[in-house]
Amino acid sequence: MGTRTVAQEGRRPAGTAAPGGLLPGTQIRAPVLNRPASPAGNDIAVQEDRFNQEAVDQKWASSTQDFLDDVLASAISNAGVEAKGAEVSCRSATCRIDVEMDRLTTDEDLILYLGTDMAEVFPRSKIYRTVNDRGEKKVSIFVAK
Repeated sequence: MGTRTVAQEGRRPAGTAAPGGLLPGTQIRAPVLNRPASPAGNDIAVQEDRFNQEAVDQKWASSTQDFLDDVLASAISNAGVEAKGAEVSCRSATCRIDVEMDRLTTDEDLILYLGTDMAEVFPRSKIYRTVNDRGEKKVSIFVAK
């Protein structure tokens, strides 16, 4: 399964349950791990390596990616974030969500919306916030079934 760019307008039809039976908008929580952008060897680098080496289950990856595309588009809209880029990609048991923002954009609301919308369906989510030398922010989320 390849990586897709998320359209900010996309939403799951009202009353349509997500994988696992959770309806969109259900309030739940996920841990946020603040990490400065740093060389390989930190926790996010380990997550990236594991994700990149994982095989792809087309059926699970496709349906889960569709769900997460909707969750991400809704979170971006609800948080009022101007995302420079937003992508979701899934493998056989893990998905990665990346949202890039400029240095003037605050990411706290986005992290809150994404964390609450995904944590019950994907309780093993890990959310990372990185900031590069130019002050640009990136929120990366790894979710596992």
